[in-house]
Amino acid sequence: MSDYLSLKPNPISAGVIPKFYNAALDLLSRHATRSDKSAYIDATTGATLSYGQLEDQAYRFAQGLREAGFQQEQRVLLCMHDGLLWPVVFLGCILVGVVPVAVNTLLTTKDYEFMLQDSRAHGLVVSEALWPQFAVILHSAPACKQVFIDSDVPLGHAKSISQMIQASQRLTQTATTLADEVCFWLYSSGSTGSPKGTLHLHSHIIETAQLYGHGVLGLKENDGQTAQDEFVMAPPVKWCPAMSCVWSMTREAPAQWVSWANCKFRAPPPPSCTGTTAKKPSTPLRESGRAAVTNTAATKTATTLTAVAATIC
Repeated sequence: MSDYLSLKPNPISAGVIPKFYNAALDLLSRHATRSDKSAYIDATTGATLSYGQLEDQAYRFAQGLREAGFQQEQRVLLCMHDGLLWPVVFLGCILVGVVPVAVNTLLTTKDYEFMLQDSRAHGLVVSEALWPQFAVILHSAPACKQVFIDSDVPLGHAKSISQMIQASQRLTQTATTLADEVCFWLYSSGSTGSPKGTLHLHSHIIETAQLYGHGVLGLKENDGQTAQDEFVMAPPVKWCPAMSCVWSMTREAPAQWVSWANCKFRAPPPPSCTGTTAKKPSTPLRESGRAAVTNTAATKTATTLTAVAATIC
C-alpha cells in the first residue's frame, strides 16, 4: 500500500488511509470532474458555491495565509457565522497545514479570550458581527498577530477575507501532512470548568463521514437537493459547517444552511452522545436565516466529532 494519497478517480476509504494524507486535499480532489455542481446553498439568499468555486477559493485562501507568513502547524482561531465562506476558510487552512480552531459563535468575550490564550493562535478569522467581542481582548493574546474578517472591506488592521481570496493566486503545493497529524481543534462547552481544547487528526474527518455519515445515516447524492426536503439537525451543535463540508465532499450531496423552521429530525444521535437529544428547542438562541445553534452537551470533548456527524445543514 502506498504511503501517499492517490488522486485517481476512486477515492480512498476510511480503512485504507495512507500515511501521508491531507484531509482537505482528499475532499476537494474528489470532485475535479464535476466542478459545476453545487456544494453549498445559502437557504436565505439562494446563493450557491459550486465544488469548483470551493476548491478555487480554498486554494487561494491557503496561498493568502502562506503569503501572510503563517507556518505549518500554527493555529488560527475560526469564529464565523454559518455561510459560504466557512468551508472555504476551514479547508484552506488545512490545505496549507495551518490548524483551524473552530469555536462556537455564542460564547462570551471571556471565553474567547481564554481560547486565544490557550490555543496560542497566531491569527483570527472572524465574522464582522463578532469582531467587537475580539477587538477588546486581542491585546491579551500576544501570539495573535493577524486578523481576517468576513467583510467586503478591511476594518482597521483586520484584512478582508474576500479581498484576500481575490488577490491571491492558487496554492501550488499543499502541505505535506500525516494521517495521524493534528488537523483542527474544537473546544468543549466548559461545563465542568474552562473549555477544553480537543485535537482532531486528518484521518478523523473521513472516518467519521464514512462510518457514520455513510454507514449509519446512509446519505445519498440527492439528499437535500429539492425545495421540499427537510434536513437532519440532530443533535443541534455549532460544528455543523465542518462536517457538512465533509458530507458534501464524500457523498456528493449539497449542504444547505437552514433555519430551525425548515428542519426535521429524522436521525437519532450516535450512541456516544449521551445526554443529547434530537429535540427542537422552543426558542432558538440564534436564528439569522442560517442554521440556529444551541449550546448543548453535544459539544463536550469526547463526543464532538460524532455529534457533528449527526448534523446536516
